[in-house]
Amino acid sequence: SAITDTGATGPVELNIQSGRNMTLSTVTLDGSGNVTLDIDFDTGVDGGSTLTALALTAGNIEIEGQSSTSDTLNANGDITSSGALTVLNVSTVILDTNVDLIANNGNIDANTNIQLLGTGTSTNLIQASDDVVLSTVTDPSSIGPIEFNLRAGGNITLGQVDLNNNNAPVLDIDLDT
Repeated sequence: SAITDTGATGPVELNIQSGRNMTLSTVTLDGSGNVTLDIDFDTGVDGGSTLTALALTAGNIEIEGQSSTSDTLNANGDITSSGALTVLNVSTVILDTNVDLIANNGNIDANTNIQLLGTGTSTNLIQASDDVVLSTVTDPSSIGPIEFNLRAGGNITLGQVDLNNNNAPVLDIDLDT
């Protein structure tokens, strides 16, 4: 079920932990106080674990696995932070069809492999008001998105982009937006 905090006062931080895999419905922490959502999965015996999230919204968002070689974040809905968005110790972030990563008033630091899934007519957006740091972006499916937008108000650090599916996707990079 959904986790929601829309009140005038609420916690400073919500920490959600799981020893292995974790599935979250919708988490919305948009009350006053710029609440931090801190998600730690695969905190038990190190092994390939997956965090599946429908949609996450909070002041600052930190998602951390235990292994940068085998843990996966499967984003089935937008992940939106009014501050910074950080992904640590995760080997792959999978963005489903039309799913976006957004940091409205901060950086996106996801120095990991980003995989874009798509339908051939979908678009994925990664956008930060400040800097964006990504390792690689790929579209491993035979269709993939029609467009990948990468926007930053500051700098973009990007290792590699490989969009080679059958629908000739557009790569749109905007700096200092």
